[in-house]
Amino acid sequence: MAFPVGGQAKNAFCATPVRIETSPLVCADPENGERPGCKPAPGCIAFAMVDEAFDSLRFYWNRDRGRLSWWLR
Repeated sequence: MAFPVGGQAKNAFCATPVRIETSPLVCADPENGERPGCKPAPGCIAFAMVDEAFDSLRFYWNRDRGRLSWWLR
C-alpha cells in the first residue's frame, strides 16, 4: 500500500506519520457500519498511523480480500 504525504487526497498524510498505535479490533461502528471482511479473532488487533494533523488511517486484516484494508478516524 502507498499513501501520499501532503495534498488533498482522502488517504494522504499531512506529514510523515509520527507514530503507530494499536487497539482492539472492532469490526463495526455506528458511523460507518460493518467493515468489509473484518472477522474478530482472539488476540487480533487493529493499528493506526497517526500524524496528529488529520484523521488517522486505521488498518485491519480483511479476510475476504486476503490483505490489509483501512478506514479514516
